[in-house]
Amino acid sequence: MKNLGLLIVAVMICSTISAEIVNVNSFAVKAKKTSDSGMILELGIGSLGGSASGNGNSVKINGDGASLDLALGYRKAFSPYIAWDILKLRAFGEISDLSATITPQLLTALRGNSPVLFANAKAYVSAGIGYGYVIDPAAGGLCYELQAGLNFTQKFYLGFVYSGQNFKQEMSYSGNNYNFNYNVTFTGLRVGFKF
Repeated sequence: MKNLGLLIVAVMICSTISAEIVNVNSFAVKAKKTSDSGMILELGIGSLGGSASGNGNSVKINGDGASLDLALGYRKAFSPYIAWDILKLRAFGEISDLSATITPQLLTALRGNSPVLFANAKAYVSAGIGYGYVIDPAAGGLCYELQAGLNFTQKFYLGFVYSGQNFKQEMSYSGNNYNFNYNVTFTGLRVGFKF
């Protein structure tokens, strides 16, 4: 009987030790970390500008009014500080003469984020390069974009954008050939959403 009592006491001691090892935290479910990767939609408003040069002449291009900028793409985040806009399809053009100024572009861009500055907001900078096509005069070439601003949340950001489109145009007039180099720029504010 004494051995049975010692066995019961030993089982009780072992069970309390096991209960202390396996506690409530062992069964806690960890929250899933949200990803910075996803689809992006960017909308901008600003103005067109740029320059044209050829055959010894140079002309500054000024837009006549407000211009719109629209982009759709996919962003892949590698860390909280570095992301890659793998593919971004965007277009900009002047509202008053959209058919003559529409400029679709296909870009890829690198993006850097700062640590949190205030109230979960982070600063960002982005630089992209790609190919663009100006509908009128039906010419294409290198395009680029630079932007900087603030990520207010993980899904909403606002910033300044400067982008450009380079292309060449060849014209024949009265038996003479003329070559022009164009650099059309868009400067404005852009709001972005990540899904």
